[in-house]
Amino acid sequence: MQSDHALAEQLMKRRANALFVLSLVFVVTQGSFIGGHATPGPLKLAAWVVLAVVLLTFFASGGGWTRSANVRALMNDESTRAHRARATTIAFYNMMASGIVVYGLGMVKPVSGGEAAHIIMTVGIASALMAFWGLERAAMRSSGGQ
Repeated sequence: MQSDHALAEQLMKRRANALFVLSLVFVVTQGSFIGGHATPGPLKLAAWVVLAVVLLTFFASGGGWTRSANVRALMNDESTRAHRARATTIAFYNMMASGIVVYGLGMVKPVSGGEAAHIIMTVGIASALMAFWGLERAAMRSSGGQ
């Protein structure tokens, strides 16, 4: 049987890889929303909302919901919490920048409130996930874990 430390380290690597893949999937699927000529239907919008909520919950909690409290605590150590805080800061600034871009775009082409919120949230969620992934991967490489 694997120790809690070894299991937590393995799950942290998997989490980093999963965040990378999920953020790519999230951004790629936005092509059907942004720049599309037709308004997305309620099913597509509901799927986007569900995916956004799941990704935010995964990012905020660190995942590992089916693991013991000890393993989750090991997975969410001090450096992981610092990486999450840094990724949140990066996402905040990216969202502010995208808000400025959307505002400027509105001067050229009308942008609805829903479209603006969608773009800003997509930028924020994706940049938080990607920044967290990058920080976690760098930490793993420097500690010899990769």
